Amino acid sequence: MSPRQLARPLLLAGALSAALLVAGRWPQAQTVHYLLGDSAGHVQELDARWTAGDREGEPVGEVSFRYPLGSAPRIVTHQPSLSDGPYTVALDVVADGQRTSTERHVTLGGGTVLLDVSASARPGDRSDRHAMSR
Repeated sequence: MSPRQLARPLLLAGALSAALLVAGRWPQAQTVHYLLGDSAGHVQELDARWTAGDREGEPVGEVSFRYPLGSAPRIVTHQPSLSDGPYTVALDVVADGQRTSTERHVTLGGGTVLLDVSASARPGDRSDRHAMSR
């Protein structure tokens, strides 16, 4: 084989390797399910702010859902365009007029992620809730 004939497959293999290396770093549609469960009938708002990694900073994605009381689904599905990797998700749920804030750490990898926020949506007095201000 001549050097010219050898260069073509090597160049193709190098390009393929580079593409595979960065493939997980490009944003892609991820499937996220926010589980409200039996508490769904109490939920009026669900907000999620996604931050890359475990550090504070500017959100890389945000979503808000609003529902008339009694009409939120048991599972809210969202497909953000985010790269694979670790994220911190700041969640705010307004249920029966009370806001609950929580934070979750997840790793996206092209599959489906389930975030159970049903405890934040349960009615009644809870110490981690604070009155919603308008």
